[in-house]
Amino acid sequence: MIAPWAEREGYGLLKPEEDVGTSGSKVPPLQRPKFLRACDRAKAAGAECIIAELPDRFSRQDPELAIWEKVEVRRRYGLEVLFACFPLAFQVTPMGRSMIVLQHAAANMWVLDHTAKVVSGMARGRARGVRYGRKPKVLREHEIVRVLGLRAEGLGWERIAVVLNKERGLLEMTDKRAARERGVSSGSLRRMDREGTFAEETGKQGQPDETTTSPKLVAAVPDDAPTGAHEVLSSRETGGSS
Repeated sequence: MIAPWAEREGYGLLKPEEDVGTSGSKVPPLQRPKFLRACDRAKAAGAECIIAELPDRFSRQDPELAIWEKVEVRRRYGLEVLFACFPLAFQVTPMGRSMIVLQHAAANMWVLDHTAKVVSGMARGRARGVRYGRKPKVLREHEIVRVLGLRAEGLGWERIAVVLNKERGLLEMTDKRAARERGVSSGSLRRMDREGTFAEETGKQGQPDETTTSPKLVAAVPDDAPTGAHEVLSSRETGGSS
């Protein structure tokens, strides 16, 4: 879209800078590293303007903020911000400027409306018991015991997550997506702590196990001890007296 516009208007293009993955509704242009890099390159090359495909590609924030951003680009870099959706002769007219502001406003209205719909929809979902966010991580029983031990040593959730991920073999994994699915974050550990996962395990560890005998008591009885000694130990284990 930009290349045909530049050819029609008689402009030569520098190497394009694609600002992929940056939200125009959340990050102003002058806070985007790739946009600033494009401005620096254009100024160094003696260019006249920065060309974006559409006004909403430049900014989806409040129209007044978008106007200020364009004025600031002109002040800092001496560059005009132009758009490939309108002829150059039209953009410099009052009607053209009004159309550009209108597109900024329409994009901003769409963002606000979309945000309101998402927030209200998520609220209705939570009321029905729907859980949002990433799929909850599941720890094995021995990992929960490991977490309790590390917490007892005074380690924070970030360091515990590093230990668990190392023991899960994430350092040897080259597939980043698979590692992310398999790994455990400090946020997941905090969520488990809030939900009582580790408290429940602590309660289980504190319960006496009636099916096993104390190794210390068994070891304290010699093989050649008289029968009465075994009887004394047995009665102590059950809380009786001899």
